[in-house]
Amino acid sequence: MNRPPGRPPPGRPGAGPAGAATFRARGAAVPFTTPMLAAARVRAADRGGVELVLPNPSGGPSVFVTDWAGAAALRGANHHDALLFRRIAQFAPPHPRLVREAALAVAEDGHAGPVAAEAARLRRDSDAAEQRRVLGAVACCVTGIEQPEAPERLIAGTLGLPVAKAAAALRACCEAAGPIGLKDDDMARLPRTVVRLEDTARDIGDWIATDAVHDGDGIGALIVPAMQAGAAMLRGFLDAVRRRLGDPDTLLRRALADPRTLRERTERAFWLLDGWERPALVWQAARTTGMRRLALLEIAQDLPVLPAEVAAWTDPPVVLPPADLACHVSYGGNARLSGGAAIALTRRNEALRALSL
Repeated sequence: MNRPPGRPPPGRPGAGPAGAATFRARGAAVPFTTPMLAAARVRAADRGGVELVLPNPSGGPSVFVTDWAGAAALRGANHHDALLFRRIAQFAPPHPRLVREAALAVAEDGHAGPVAAEAARLRRDSDAAEQRRVLGAVACCVTGIEQPEAPERLIAGTLGLPVAKAAAALRACCEAAGPIGLKDDDMARLPRTVVRLEDTARDIGDWIATDAVHDGDGIGALIVPAMQAGAAMLRGFLDAVRRRLGDPDTLLRRALADPRTLRERTERAFWLLDGWERPALVWQAARTTGMRRLALLEIAQDLPVLPAEVAAWTDPPVVLPPADLACHVSYGGNARLSGGAAIALTRRNEALRALSL
C-alpha cells in the first residue's frame, strides 16, 4: 500500500510488555534482520490479521502497535523481513512454533543469506532427528523392536487399534515431545536453548568479573541474575513437562486418550521459551570488548518479560524471575542508524539466524 508523503504510519501506543495479560497479547518474537525491527513481536489483531508490537519509537517504556505498512515505513524493513511477515500472516494467529516454521522457510530460500540457508536445512535435519528419537522410543516400548519399519502398523496391531488412529497418536507424540525430549534428553531443541542461556549468563558473569571497566554502567550486573533466574525457571518447567509426559508408553497412551490436552500443555513450553534465545545469540556474536559492551545494552532490551498469565500456570508451577532491569535501551529513539551501521547490524542479524536453534 502506497502512503501519501508526510502521512504518519498507522499505529497506537500500547501497554508496555510488563502489562501484557497473556502470551498471545505479548506476541511471538520474530527473527527480523532489519536492526530497528529486531525486538519486534507479532500477534493477532483485534479486527483480524496480524499486527506488530514494537518498542516505543520515542524510547519510552511502552510499546507501539502497528500494521506491517506502518512498521515498514517507520523502521525501514528489508525484503527478507517483508517476506517473513507475509508468511507469518498466513499462519494467523501467530505462535512461536509457526513463526519458527515461517523463518526456516524464508531462510531456506536464501533471503537471509547463504549461511543462514544452510543452517536452516541443518535445523530441518535436527528436527527430523528429534522426532525419530521419540518415534523410535515409543515404538520400541510398545513392540519391543528398535526402529521398526511401519511403526504405525506394528503399534496398531499390538494395541488392537486402527492404523489411522495409531498414526495420529504417533504424530501427536512426536510434535509434543520432539522439541522437548523425553526424560533426560538434553539433545532436544528446547533443553539446548536453556543450556545456551545458562552458558551465556555464566560467560557474561565471568567477563564482567575480570575487569570492572567491562561493566562500567552496571547493566551486566543486572542482566546476569535475570538470565540465571530465567534459565532456572525454564529448566524447571521443562523438567516438569517431561515428567508429565512420562515414559514412552505413558506418552502414547496420553496421545491416544486426549491428544488435544497433550498438545496444549506442551505448547506452553514454546511460549515460555519464546524470545530467550536471541540474547544468548547477541552475546555469542560479540567478539571484541567494544562489541560486548554494546551487546549488554541490546540484551537489556531483549530479555523477555513474562505476562501475567504465567502465574496461572500452576501445573507445573512457574516462578517468575526478576522482570525489571531498571533501564530501557533503544537505538536513540527516532534516530535512524547510519547506512554503514545498519548494513553491519543486518549482516550480524543474518549471522544470528544461522546460529539459532
